[in-house]
Amino acid sequence: MTPSSRSFSALWDGLGVTEGDHLFVHSSLALALGNVDDATATELLESLAERVGDLGTIVLPAFTYSLGRGENFSRESSAGLNLMGALSGAAHRMNFYRTPDPMFSMLCSRPVDRTGPLDPERSCSFGPESTFGKMFDRNYKVVCLGLDLGSTLLHEIEVRLQVDYRFWKAFPWTNCGRVTPDSQEVWWTSVRSLDDPDTQADFRAFHEMFRNHDAVTTVKAGRRSSYSYFAQDCFAFLKEQLPILPKLLTRGGRHMLP
Repeated sequence: MTPSSRSFSALWDGLGVTEGDHLFVHSSLALALGNVDDATATELLESLAERVGDLGTIVLPAFTYSLGRGENFSRESSAGLNLMGALSGAAHRMNFYRTPDPMFSMLCSRPVDRTGPLDPERSCSFGPESTFGKMFDRNYKVVCLGLDLGSTLLHEIEVRLQVDYRFWKAFPWTNCGRVTPDSQEVWWTSVRSLDDPDTQADFRAFHEMFRNHDAVTTVKAGRRSSYSYFAQDCFAFLKEQLPILPKLLTRGGRHMLP
């Protein structure tokens, strides 16, 4: 059964999405709504764009990790978008603006929100001048459709809170996106140590703790629940919890699971 426009509207109502909202959306439409084809994904995204209106902003992941793989990066290419979900594919077909981050590129309904540009202002994937940093500072609402609460915006919070398992790494690059080992330019991103498996990302314990927080809105739709919360509410929660549970966002937090 194909979801209807009315069911999309009910979903946005349940998640508290209103006109003028700025959203960072992670999704698994198959888990949220059942079998979804390209046309339905486009209809859903059009419905969401209509809901937030001209003053709102929708941002979706379009990550390629190109520099980490030693690959060229192209803002026009659709390569890898299928791994980001059907909604990112729909955003590409709808000509969403793509940010020029050769690691964590984003698809944006517009390049500038009401505060300013979303492009990184320096060659970095995290921090105040990155797209992640701007979404955090502007307190975007995180929407997780059919997924748990583990948005990649959590990595920006990890950087802000200076967790001890992340460090900065520079990758050679050029503005055209071609990776050149002898390049004088570098792109900075925050990475985890590969030597300790317990520091790898695992948000299950975080999800179990945060999902009952007053800041989280939950909607049961389709096979799994969907959620929304504001970035800075999540920051306040983790600022309180990480000193007590420093591995809450990693595999090292698995022992906290029921």
